[in-house]
Amino acid sequence: MNTMQFERIFRVTTNTILICVLISALLHVVLFASDSETYRRWATIQIALQLLAALSLWNVRKYKMGALILFAVVSIPFTYINAVYTNYGNFGAHMILVPLFWVGYVGLVLCVREKFLPGGEPSGKSA
Repeated sequence: MNTMQFERIFRVTTNTILICVLISALLHVVLFASDSETYRRWATIQIALQLLAALSLWNVRKYKMGALILFAVVSIPFTYINAVYTNYGNFGAHMILVPLFWVGYVGLVLCVREKFLPGGEPSGKSA
C-alpha cells in the first residue's frame, strides 16, 4: 500500500473513532437518571473526558502531534472510569480490547508519521 492509501485509512479510522466517542458521550447523558450522586458524578467526568477526547481527535485529523498525545492521555482515565465505575464488570474486556485498539491505531499512525512532522512533509524532502 502506498502512503496515500494509508492516509485515507487513517482519516476514515480517526473520523469513525471521533463519531463513536461523540455518540458515547451523548448516550452517557442517560446515566444522569441514576439515584446515586456518586454515579452521576462519574458519568459527568466520563462525558467531560470524552468531549475532550473528541476535541483532540478533531485535531488529530489535522495531523497535530500534541492532539494525538492528548487523546492517548485522556483515553486512559475515561477507559478506566468506563470499565470500573460506569460499566461494572467490563474491566476484563477493556483490558483486552483497549490495548488491541492502541496497537492497531499506533500502527496506523506510524504509517502516516511523516504528516505529523513539522511542515507535514516526509522527512528528508523539505527544502
